[in-house]
Amino acid sequence: MFVNHIQSTPLKGTRLHTLWRSAVSEHGLVDDRLFHLVDDDGRLVNGRRYGPLVRLQATYDRDRDELGVAVPGRGVVTGRADRLGEAVSTRFFDHDVQGRLLHGPWAAALSAYAGRGLHVVRVVRPSFGVDKHPVTLVSAATLDWVRLRLGAPPCIDRRAARMSIEIGGCRPREEETWVGRDLRIGDAVVHIVGLVPRCVVTQQDPATGAHSWNTMRALLDGRPPPPDGTPHKPLLGVHAVVVTPGTVVVGAPVDDPTDPQENPR
Repeated sequence: MFVNHIQSTPLKGTRLHTLWRSAVSEHGLVDDRLFHLVDDDGRLVNGRRYGPLVRLQATYDRDRDELGVAVPGRGVVTGRADRLGEAVSTRFFDHDVQGRLLHGPWAAALSAYAGRGLHVVRVVRPSFGVDKHPVTLVSAATLDWVRLRLGAPPCIDRRAARMSIEIGGCRPREEETWVGRDLRIGDAVVHIVGLVPRCVVTQQDPATGAHSWNTMRALLDGRPPPPDGTPHKPLLGVHAVVVTPGTVVVGAPVDDPTDPQENPR
């Protein structure tokens, strides 16, 4: 198996960057989801609430500590990312994320673009900006399986899945068998925690945010309901926590670090 694709964004919900390599810290891909957006009431604004966020392209310059956001029709809005304001707590699905409002030029430009009040929040810890666990994985074969279930390839691509790392060289949904195991990716090691419940973002065109496919129905129909009567959820890919920080590079091997056949001495 090998790393097929890497993607991230510093501003949650915006267009993903394709990466050739990325450092991986205990918090996940470095600089991934450092910032998120809230409305005037302090509620999280992501692709689920406002699909056209994917038309925004965010960049973060770590050396300068600057955030830039390319806004359609308004150019690139750039400012210092250390001008921190009031402490805020943002609800991310089933947990609260602590952050600080960011003072700068973004609120006016983003609010005008979206037609609603939008404000940038910087998380107090890097890993706080993700939905649950710091790294997500999916296999290229699983994405092909989803495309076939939808019946019109290539009507969903990796950007709609919004996973950190895509793995090549394995079977459809093979990643689901890795739950509870460690996996070496390049020279980083992650521990696979569980499957990822998916939302309407997987049904949106990743270039425009428009609703385009019935991905959630395809995911639900692709597996039987749980026998124990727990809710039947659309699942795609797996969550992971970082055991050993390192670097992941496209083409790097992916294997079980405890398997002597994969790691001969």
